[in-house]
Amino acid sequence: MPSLPPLLRPAIRAIEPEKWNLQRRPDLLELQFGENQEPLSENVLRAIADSGRTANYYSGLQDELVNTIATSKGVRPDHITITNGTDEAFRLISGVFIEPGDVCLLFVPTYPAIKPSVKMMGGTIHPLALGPDHQLPSLEDLRPHLTPQTKMIYLANPNLPVGNLMANLDQIRALLELPLIVVVDECYVEISQWSAYELVNQYPNLIITRTFSKTYGLAGLRIGYLLAHAETTAILSFVKVSIDSFIPSTSMAAAIAALKDEAHLAHTLARVATAKQTLNAGLRALGLTVWDTLTTHTLVDVSPAGFTAPAFVEKLRGNGVLVKTCDVYDCEEPGWVFFGIPPLDRVDWVLGRVKDCM
Repeated sequence: MPSLPPLLRPAIRAIEPEKWNLQRRPDLLELQFGENQEPLSENVLRAIADSGRTANYYSGLQDELVNTIATSKGVRPDHITITNGTDEAFRLISGVFIEPGDVCLLFVPTYPAIKPSVKMMGGTIHPLALGPDHQLPSLEDLRPHLTPQTKMIYLANPNLPVGNLMANLDQIRALLELPLIVVVDECYVEISQWSAYELVNQYPNLIITRTFSKTYGLAGLRIGYLLAHAETTAILSFVKVSIDSFIPSTSMAAAIAALKDEAHLAHTLARVATAKQTLNAGLRALGLTVWDTLTTHTLVDVSPAGFTAPAFVEKLRGNGVLVKTCDVYDCEEPGWVFFGIPPLDRVDWVLGRVKDCM
């Protein structure tokens, strides 16, 4: 029997798993992902149930979802590509643009999910440190790192784990003048209220990724979309349809219902904001350092209380709450802990569990 490893592509053999350090425990409150934990609307639940009646055939909802996104978000339908979540979006982008030897620049610490997709295509990740105040380095500081092999720049805006806007429109416009692809991850756009979309029509090399996992609470359904110039969208959509024609009907039905239920989204985001404010105030009262984020998580430095991040995470897990260290974001701060925002009615309970750790 032939051995399998020699048959693998070198790029696959070179991929190392990301250090998410996640533990799934149904008996614990999971705050390690940063998803919206408020309940889904009745309209979304009804759409999910109804979609099951036609699950025996391929869905025809894609055009309706595209048009609903366009109406809800004020974007053009021919700028939209539907994807099975952001992870698939990264694979699609990398599959279209990355060749062996190409380089993708990203700025650490940051969300790492694009890295395996780039590596799978034979590309290389070149991490660069963020500038002061966790901001994008200046173009002058970037130029020494730009080579003929530099094909892509990725930035999350807001970024993780700090949760800040790391770049403004002028900075992104400057990057777009370079002969490379710029990927801007806007998965928290409903909270940050910031977008690079106004640059899409001018720059075919800009691709924006968005998701329904965070503010819409549909993480388990893996549904998202890309925004790009019409020419770029035509190419992305062609490749997407060629290798994976359909999006699950349940995911699209839920996304359509979620977009149309604007009152529920506003209600949910208000509850998340209140929960975050209460959580942050309580953590600060316990002597911990807390960042104000534009996301569905908060960043906490537990070192003022004498903890390292791994020790605190383990102790809090013993008290019934799952959070995570920031290692996966290429973060070198020993005390930084990622806290998802609990449901509003569980915030006081979480603070009590943290207090018991002190």
